[in-house]
Amino acid sequence: MGLPEQEVDKYQAIGQHEAGHFFVAKAMGFRVEKITLKFTGSGVEIGPPHEGATNIHLYRNLPDIDQVSKYLRDRVLVLYAGACTGSQGSSY
Repeated sequence: MGLPEQEVDKYQAIGQHEAGHFFVAKAMGFRVEKITLKFTGSGVEIGPPHEGATNIHLYRNLPDIDQVSKYLRDRVLVLYAGACTGSQGSSY
């Protein structure tokens, strides 16, 4: 049994969003493990019928203020990456 095209588009957008976090985190030097997508409902409940997560290990040794500043910039890029990639080519 296949999903309706409208549902496939939603799930693809969720996957793209999480992939954005994953690949930018890796490029910024964070250790990444996996992406998890779970579809939890029928879509008629309140709130999204899905969960998405990217396992990223955020620990870094930050011995000085320059390293703290770089860490914060890298984290912001990782966070924005999900929104940017999730919005590309999708109406969801």
